Amino acid sequence: MTAQDVQINSEHHDLSRNPLSEVLDELIEAAANFPLPGLIEGAFVLDGDGRLLATSGRYLRRFLWELSAISAALAGVAQQGQVYLQARPFADVMVLYDDKQLYVCNIGLSNRSIPVLLAIVADVRTNIGFIRIRMKQTAKRLLTLVESDAMVQKLLGLREEDLESAMRTLNNVFSGGYTQ
Repeated sequence: MTAQDVQINSEHHDLSRNPLSEVLDELIEAAANFPLPGLIEGAFVLDGDGRLLATSGRYLRRFLWELSAISAALAGVAQQGQVYLQARPFADVMVLYDDKQLYVCNIGLSNRSIPVLLAIVADVRTNIGFIRIRMKQTAKRLLTLVESDAMVQKLLGLREEDLESAMRTLNNVFSGGYTQ
């Protein structure tokens, strides 16, 4: 493990309180004030590998990594479709359930050529057209913040092994406490 990796692991980075999460908070607030029914339950920014960069909403933290992985996988399927359909990069993809919807928007590529995604979980009554417009407006702002936030850049630079180690640590904390 490099000195930078140790520093990342030892620093506290609250994914719900950073510049990216503030933009997500605004997106959720705008949807809450829209006159049609529906509720955004949560929003998060992630990279194409499913690394969670920021979150907002009312999710239990223990499900965030799983939702991030599902969102990245959904985006990966859309990207494969792009190859076989000989299409330009995907803009957004959605899965509808009886009572919820998972919506993933392709924000763009980071300066390291890493895909950056915005995911929304909402109840099925939420006006997805309104959400699409707001997400498109928010995308450039989020990508700019991804590029300028030092901690996000450190998260994007984590190696796969270090990410797995951090996830095991989080899992231990949620399932019975942490001992160092």
